[in-house]
Amino acid sequence: IRTDDSYSKLASSNSKISLHGIEIPSSLFPEQWRMKNNQVKINWPFPLIIVIDVCGNRDLDLNSPRTEIIISEKWTDFEEQLALIVCQHIKDSVEIEYWNNLFEIFNRSNSSENFKRALNELK
Repeated sequence: IRTDDSYSKLASSNSKISLHGIEIPSSLFPEQWRMKNNQVKINWPFPLIIVIDVCGNRDLDLNSPRTEIIISEKWTDFEEQLALIVCQHIKDSVEIEYWNNLFEIFNRSNSSENFKRALNELK
């Protein structure tokens, strides 16, 4: 028997996230078939490895067993701010012509609306 994968993967994203120092045992990049109702997923046009502790005045809504972040206004604000910070650092690290090309590619991508709103703040 010969088997072949029906897809290939160039790069993948990975995350570790904690809320006020307590680790949340789920990924911000779950596989589509593992997604549950109202579970968050970062869908950006580039791979990302992130370790983050959400603390201070910021908060996120969790499910009852506190194992997953759920979609809410707090999540929307968090993802937009995270995208803004990451994209601002990319913009500051590259030439303006390169950034303009990246901006167009990112804007045409199949990314989350939260990402695109943050991206458009950097135009």
